Amino acid sequence: MNIFLEPILFAQQAFANDNGSGDVNDNGDLELNVEESAEEPPVSEDQPEEVPSDTTSEENVNTEESVQTEFEESPETESPQDTEEVTDESTEEESTQDETKEIEEGKTAEEVENTPVTAITTNSNTTSNIRTGSESSFNFNVTNSEAALDQALIRVTLPRSHIDTYEHVANYFPNQTVDANTHFDSTDNLVVEVAAQDLVEDYNENFEFVFKTLDNTLSDGTVIPVKAEVVDENGVIVATTEVVNYNYVTRDALYSTDVTYTEDEEETEIILSHRFSFDDNGVGNGSGELAVEDVTVNVSVPESLSFDLELNEGWTFNEETSVATISVTPDETI
Repeated sequence: MNIFLEPILFAQQAFANDNGSGDVNDNGDLELNVEESAEEPPVSEDQPEEVPSDTTSEENVNTEESVQTEFEESPETESPQDTEEVTDESTEEESTQDETKEIEEGKTAEEVENTPVTAITTNSNTTSNIRTGSESSFNFNVTNSEAALDQALIRVTLPRSHIDTYEHVANYFPNQTVDANTHFDSTDNLVVEVAAQDLVEDYNENFEFVFKTLDNTLSDGTVIPVKAEVVDENGVIVATTEVVNYNYVTRDALYSTDVTYTEDEEETEIILSHRFSFDDNGVGNGSGELAVEDVTVNVSVPESLSFDLELNEGWTFNEETSVATISVTPDETI
């Protein structure tokens, strides 16, 4: 029995000690104390009073330590300080990019300001219904702004065929004070150049280019294209006009004859009056650059009529062909 009871008593004793609700006597019997002491046991002066532990505070500390530990151990998480440094570096990089962009824009603006802006345009003039063999005028305007164009050259190009060259090249640009230079290019065009020197800022100049066509070489409806260019000191074309077409017409000769009859019992007299002129088409000077000096009139005399040289001063008569001829010089240039 002792063997069986001892474990039970030990368990009861252990239970009683844990709960503090009973005492065990020397004989091992359990005595249960049911009276509860009203007085609290005295606190020793040497022993400090126990302060209740603040569970919430400990939990907060543990939580902060845990978060800090996780924060320190995580390689992918950046600290606020690191984030601030990255932000500073990003701001500096953006600032540098902005400054670079401003510098580039400033350079671009400066280059634009220093680049000459040159234009050449044609002025309205008569380019159609022009008499062959006459002088024609090609007018254009050159402007420049922003910056000077150094050693500029004004060049006019037109086909060589039907174009008469001046003895003095300055006649091509009559309103300019410098002489012009002429040559023919590989496509057989007449090229006339005049040095305009430096085109300063706000340059504005009108040019008149005069050229003349060969007399009696242009057929009716001949078209001659003309254009002008501004060329820089390196031979690069800076600006050019549109091609202006000059349309030429021939002046037809007008010839008419008036007939007067005089009859009597013995004979009939016929008087022929001849009139010669040009039509009024075109805007050139006369029939062309050259004056009409000699006019020859041929009249076929019918067999029923006879030609009397005594009555026709200045005329000649061919007996074989029965053709009467007269040559005269007009009183005025036709």
